[in-house]
Amino acid sequence: MPYIKVLADGTVLLAGTVATDEMLQEGFFEYRGEVPRADAYRWDPAGNRLVPDIEASRAAKLREIAEARWKEETSGVVLKDGTIIRTDREAQALITGAALAALNDPTTPIEWKGANGWVVLTPQQVIQVASLVRRHVQRCFSKEKVLVDRIMAAGTLEELEAIHWEGVDDEQV
Repeated sequence: MPYIKVLADGTVLLAGTVATDEMLQEGFFEYRGEVPRADAYRWDPAGNRLVPDIEASRAAKLREIAEARWKEETSGVVLKDGTIIRTDREAQALITGAALAALNDPTTPIEWKGANGWVVLTPQQVIQVASLVRRHVQRCFSKEKVLVDRIMAAGTLEELEAIHWEGVDDEQV
């Protein structure tokens, strides 16, 4: 059984299935009910139990979707030749700078280190890669926006739980 502690505002801390003497002294106790997702419940002192909390669940779902967007955003893109271009925040800044340099000097090739090795790009290719990265990042944020709108419109825990990052394809963005 899990050990939990209920804070004054009703927030529930989940500690796992083993409690130390120190945890027990701090107010953790063994909870014998079902705890499917601690961040979607609040403590009901009158009933001495956990009850569903749609706003806590909504906040948890928003965090989940933002994390999924960040993972996809920073997962990289693959060029036709197999070169993997990183799309983490630092790489996005670097490719933007390289595209600006390509605009200012349209004759000098740029050596770029992909995730799987080096590639030499013409200035025109650098601009194309920067556009590809920008479209990838924008698609991720647009997908997150679609899901955030669904999360905010959900009226039940069941509706919230049915919302998943994988549940939106490119045509819906």
